[in-house]
Amino acid sequence: MPPFKNMEEYQKWKAERLAQQARNAAEKQPQSGPSAFCVKCGKQLPADSQYCSHCGVNQIRPAQIRPAKQPASFKRVMLYTVLAFVGLTILVAIYSNIDRIAPTPPDQTATENAGGNVDRELASAMARATIAHQVEEGLLKMGMDATVTINDAVENKGRIYLVISALTADRPFAHQFVSTPDMATSLKKAGFTDIEFSQCCGLEDEYIGHYDLQTGQFY
Repeated sequence: MPPFKNMEEYQKWKAERLAQQARNAAEKQPQSGPSAFCVKCGKQLPADSQYCSHCGVNQIRPAQIRPAKQPASFKRVMLYTVLAFVGLTILVAIYSNIDRIAPTPPDQTATENAGGNVDRELASAMARATIAHQVEEGLLKMGMDATVTINDAVENKGRIYLVISALTADRPFAHQFVSTPDMATSLKKAGFTDIEFSQCCGLEDEYIGHYDLQTGQFY
C-alpha cells in the first residue's frame, strides 16, 4: 500500500483498486455470461445481472453481442437481382451489336474456278457452312452463348434452315436479327430459305419461331 497524504487520496486509491479487481474478475469469466462485478464501478452484482444496479452500465461486453443474421430470403433476392442485371446487360450488348455479325457469303464463282470442276451443290453447301460459322462466331463475340446449325433434311421439302439456338434468345432478338442490314440478303444468296430460332431450356430447346426469307414473314 503506498503512503497517502490524506483520506481523499486513500479513497481514490481504494476505488481504483476495486475497479481493477472487478475488471480482472470479468476477464476471467466466460464471455458468454455477464460479469460478477460491475465493469465500470466495481460493485458486486448477482450472477444473472445484465445491468449494474448502481451505475446502470450494461455488463455484457460488445464481443458477446452477435449481429443478427440476414434472412435467407434477402440473400436470394439479392442473388436474383444481380443475375437479372447481368442478363439485361448481355441482352443490351447483343441487341446493340447484332448488326455487326451479318455474314459475307464466299464468292462461289471464284471457288468453282479455283477447283476446276467443283460441283455447284458442294460449293453451295460449303458457302452455307461458312456463313453459319460466321454467325455463330459473331454471336459468341457479343457474349451470346449460341449454337448455329443447318437443317436441310429431306422432310423440309427443299427448304434449308439456318437454326439458331441460344440461352438468351427470344422473340425480340429474332426480330432484331432478321432486320439487320444485309443479313437476309447474305443468307438468301447462300441458298438459305428460312431462319429458325429456339431457346436452350435444359435437355430440350423451346421453339421461338422462324423467319421465311422468301416471303419476309415471321412465324
